[in-house]
Amino acid sequence: MDYMCFDFLPRHQSLIRWRLSKSFPANVFPDSTPDVLERTFRQVCTWSSFTYDRANPDWMYSYFILLPPTPYPCPIQGRYSFTQHGLPEEWYYTRVRGITERPRHNLDCMQYTSELKCCPDNPTKILIDVEYCATLDHTGKPIGEYEIADREMICAGYWQEDMKSYLITFDDEDPMSSIRCWVYERSDWRVIGMSRSSSPLCASVQTAWSSDWQDWASLHLHLTESERLFDSCPQSYSTGADPWEKLSKIYVLGDASGITRTPNTILLLLLFVAVAKVIANSMRPP
Repeated sequence: MDYMCFDFLPRHQSLIRWRLSKSFPANVFPDSTPDVLERTFRQVCTWSSFTYDRANPDWMYSYFILLPPTPYPCPIQGRYSFTQHGLPEEWYYTRVRGITERPRHNLDCMQYTSELKCCPDNPTKILIDVEYCATLDHTGKPIGEYEIADREMICAGYWQEDMKSYLITFDDEDPMSSIRCWVYERSDWRVIGMSRSSSPLCASVQTAWSSDWQDWASLHLHLTESERLFDSCPQSYSTGADPWEKLSKIYVLGDASGITRTPNTILLLLLFVAVAKVIANSMRPP
């Protein structure tokens, strides 16, 4: 019989991350001592027990995924145009759900682009449209009426480990794997790199700019922010340094020194106004 230690991190989103220590033979710990269980636990679960090879410290937490996952707001939000890098067999392509080859009858589209977006109307999904009509009319609004996303990926969870940001997505129409692991990184205010793994797991050698199978990657997306006037899709980004953090925040822009505004305070203020209106209406003469 051997002793092994499981180290579980608190659950965040639809993920539970864990690691497993190396095994210790049971005969190493004599049963005659009164505190044998405590001593066994302290030695088996010490930090050095999780390092198999000190010359190769590149290890990662494993993780359990809730299936089907509970959707959570994605760490990357906004509207982006993207280019694909890697093997063409792994690229995203236009899928038309119907009998027509291209559902744009008499549509004079002057510009096609590849679009990735995650907007406030559905912040838990990443929509990918490989052939999106970006032409606008004279009022600055899109002229396309039949734009349907080619892929819809649900964000299951994200975190940061070893200064790398990881994202787990779920797509039940993915022919290779419904669960994918992504490594993402923001290089500047408008550019984001995303690397998709070839399996549900990301390797320690994979970076946000990997596109080769030698790095366990199958595709790299180079995103450039491209929100327009009437898109109503603001940009938002989270590194996942604190995956237990609640993303529902109210940001106060401008000079608000000395004023603390929290969601609870605003809710109480709205409730107070509503109660005041009800009392005022009840005191009016008929």
